[in-house]
Amino acid sequence: MKLTSRQRVLKAINHEEPDRIPIDIGGTLITTIHKTAHRNLMDYLGFPNSGEDLYDIIQQAVRPDPRILDRFGNDCYCILPGFSNDWSLEITSDPQGSYFTDEWGVIYKKPYGGFYFDVYKSPLSNATAADLKCFSFPNGRDHGRVKDLRSRTRKIFNETEYALIMSDGTWGIMQHTAILLGFERYYDCFSTDLSFLLNVMEKVLEFEFAYMDTVLPEVKDYVQ
Repeated sequence: MKLTSRQRVLKAINHEEPDRIPIDIGGTLITTIHKTAHRNLMDYLGFPNSGEDLYDIIQQAVRPDPRILDRFGNDCYCILPGFSNDWSLEITSDPQGSYFTDEWGVIYKKPYGGFYFDVYKSPLSNATAADLKCFSFPNGRDHGRVKDLRSRTRKIFNETEYALIMSDGTWGIMQHTAILLGFERYYDCFSTDLSFLLNVMEKVLEFEFAYMDTVLPEVKDYVQ
């Protein structure tokens, strides 16, 4: 019996054998496609390009076109909570490239001709324990994260058969800590200042708990 995408993914999650292996194209921010590759794929498949939904500025990743999802039998769909009301995307440019600062205070740079934004300046790269106490971490409970989230998620749930996957609030505890510290400081701290490193990780974890406590009640009836 052929299963729906949602049934297929749920069977796999529950360690039951589905009718085929579930396919994820764009169900998360790390299983999607760069905008240039997406345009090339659209051209190759002969699909007129009707615009792009750029849903990750750092990776320059787009939500794949529905025709691509259908063509390759995709089973998953990414649900993206919002950002803090205290932050908005502002991109600046100079002769070397384009820049923006995220809500954590990390500055990203995309050089001209580059494909995506790299970490350019990490806000805690030279921070002390005293600086950490004064550092303004983003608010995981900010209402901007759930603005229209329930209605958007319910609409996708009711109008498609996709398994819905909610995007996380960070890149993971370890990676996000590395981004905040800068990779050199991050690895150095393992041998020179482990307590400081763990304190930063604790702050990132506190954000994650607050984020999940805020977002999950809005989507728990719909995401898999």
